[in-house]
Amino acid sequence: MEAVGKNIKEFKPGDEVYGNKFGAFAEYIVATDKALTLKPASLSFEQAASLPVAALTALQALRDSGKLQPGQKVLINGASGGVGTFAVQIAKAFGAEVTGVCSGRNVELVRSLGADHVIDYTKEDFTKRAERYDLILDNVGNRSPLECRRALNPNGKIVVVGGGGVNDSRWTGPLVGVMKMLALKRFVTQEMTMMLAEMNRKDLTLLEDLIQTGKVKVVIDRTYTFSQFPEAMRYLEEGHARGKVVVTVGDTIEPLAPSANRNAAVASTPSPVLIALELIAIPIVILILPIIVAFVLNRRFKRRHPGTRGFRWGYYFSIMSFIAGLVVGLFLEAGATGVIICGLVYAILAWFFAQRQHWAWIALTILSFNPIAWIINAIYLWKRWPEGSLATPAT
Repeated sequence: MEAVGKNIKEFKPGDEVYGNKFGAFAEYIVATDKALTLKPASLSFEQAASLPVAALTALQALRDSGKLQPGQKVLINGASGGVGTFAVQIAKAFGAEVTGVCSGRNVELVRSLGADHVIDYTKEDFTKRAERYDLILDNVGNRSPLECRRALNPNGKIVVVGGGGVNDSRWTGPLVGVMKMLALKRFVTQEMTMMLAEMNRKDLTLLEDLIQTGKVKVVIDRTYTFSQFPEAMRYLEEGHARGKVVVTVGDTIEPLAPSANRNAAVASTPSPVLIALELIAIPIVILILPIIVAFVLNRRFKRRHPGTRGFRWGYYFSIMSFIAGLVVGLFLEAGATGVIICGLVYAILAWFFAQRQHWAWIALTILSFNPIAWIINAIYLWKRWPEGSLATPAT
């Protein structure tokens, strides 16, 4: 601690502290007192630096989001990573039966941390095994919620804290997985959630106690000096770190040899400009284009049926329903055939909806699975219900 504000009583210059701060790859940072706590003398700075994000995430995911109880079966996907190594040990400390998923080279490491069972994902897919779990903690995001659900008990839970990692070159990152989870959780008995760790001193004190009593140990894969920060990030991007990677302030460590996969990692990184353009283009195509098409179709309809009320919302809802049908097929990972079938079902309903068939109005409203659409359509149908269906296509 270099300096403190005038109203800070708990800390003083010279104190050894640790905590959490975004943008903390610096020699000096300014942090609030709530984001810091005193470092126990029994912990090195490297060990303390490993706790605030990874260990807190593991603790809160298992205890708060997963509601893990003694005797329950928990599977930890990504058991050899930063969060995973802590999760295996914390779950064992809570009295759970722990199964870890990792690569073959990390099997012994995960077993040494206390895992009762270890699955080598290069040889076996945990979602296709007969074993069922009460809780799955997914630190990787390489399995869809639908796949993970197969490995759960009927009332089990999935807690997602990862989405592919820094080496995931998809511009959407974990977004697709989150959207799939939100769509699927409405139709299943299992509980699905994602979480972000909350910095608090009480939980850090609990973690310190677990470490000091020997129930949890900090696994540090590599330590880099501050001047080696780019090399540390390249190593993380390879996606094979075991435990934590720590950056220290000081140049006392010899530089490491360049990574063999450095060029491949850099080459696979998507362009920020491309990501920005895609993030802008997709909402425009999905949200704005259907509005334009609906207005065009409505104008054409009014030319063919003079004196008849327009049908702008009907056309817009029909188009969006067709898009939703395709999205449902993608979320359910039903393959190309499933996507086509979902799209056709919604397209047929949308067609009859546009023809003002009352049964299609009701069916498509229900199958929208959207409470907002239910309310809007209820008002719309109440006002337009007396109108008869059209005998000829309205396109």
